[in-house]
Amino acid sequence: MSFVEVFEELPRYVTGICWTHRNVEHIIFIRMMSIQVFYEGNVQGVGFRWSVRNIAKGFDLTGWIRNLIDGRVEMQVSGVEDEVRAFLKAIMESELRAHIRKQSETQLDTPSEARGFEIRS
Repeated sequence: MSFVEVFEELPRYVTGICWTHRNVEHIIFIRMMSIQVFYEGNVQGVGFRWSVRNIAKGFDLTGWIRNLIDGRVEMQVSGVEDEVRAFLKAIMESELRAHIRKQSETQLDTPSEARGFEIRS
């Protein structure tokens, strides 16, 4: 099976890097993910979105965060699966944990449309 055939059969959000070295074909697969997260609790009016954006600066991902009218905060984030999971863990291990009563997450079919990590209104 050629590289082209392999890449055409990859599921969405899996990307690959391929190269040939000494007539041997090599390929590495990287699993990408995109998720939507809702935070509930005392998450508005406490600098929650700004703190999350600061945490995001330490990770290679894209996404956005915004307040919702019902008092929750919504976030969408996309990137390499391990990076996204580490980012979510960093949020939960930060001082923000005291403000979060509930976190729910849903896998998305398409990546979030964002440049870097943005705060939206």
